[in-house]
Amino acid sequence: MGVPLVAHFGRRLYFGRRQKSPWCPYAWALLEKSANPGSRCHTGYAPSSFLAFEHRECGGERSKKEVILDQVEIHTDGACKGNPGPGGWGVLMKSGRHVRELCGGELGTTNNRMELMAVIQALGALKRPCHIVLYLDSEYVRKGITEWIHGWKAKGWRTAAKQPVKNVDLWMQLDDAVATSGHVIEWRWVKGHAGDPGNERADALANQGVEKVLALGG
Repeated sequence: MGVPLVAHFGRRLYFGRRQKSPWCPYAWALLEKSANPGSRCHTGYAPSSFLAFEHRECGGERSKKEVILDQVEIHTDGACKGNPGPGGWGVLMKSGRHVRELCGGELGTTNNRMELMAVIQALGALKRPCHIVLYLDSEYVRKGITEWIHGWKAKGWRTAAKQPVKNVDLWMQLDDAVATSGHVIEWRWVKGHAGDPGNERADALANQGVEKVLALGG
């Protein structure tokens, strides 16, 4: 039967069970109080296959409907010529044998905004809840969505120094995408420009995004 798992993600509490192989001893999720409407699964080595049972609250009865989440691997990256300047974002998505690539850009932007936009676009391209392993080379985005955002929101989208959070419009979009989509997301940092095939392809797509927006704007 496997070892039971528990995690918060989106606005619901889910229980699951590891299938086929032994449960990794590393914690699958960082659990928060179920009363927190922003609770979510942040990190850990989630099982490659599991069943999710929906609970409306901690004491709720298990739903009769079992949900098997599709497994998706995503690589994202952003690029900017000048910073600020023309920029682009790139997304590489893989699920089984299926591969999808996305890119786009803006004339006046920054590298951090393009890193954020890449993740927003990737999550928006998925039509149903998935178990996602998301690789990115931006600690700004990874730490922002898994650590810093809780303090920002508690302070009314201000930093510890009481300054307005930069790129707050995109942070709000990303927060909403993570909280309402039902995705289980593992955020994995990779070193940029270090030969990782997925990261290199996402970088190439981001630069394609820059070229496209320059061509349209020129």
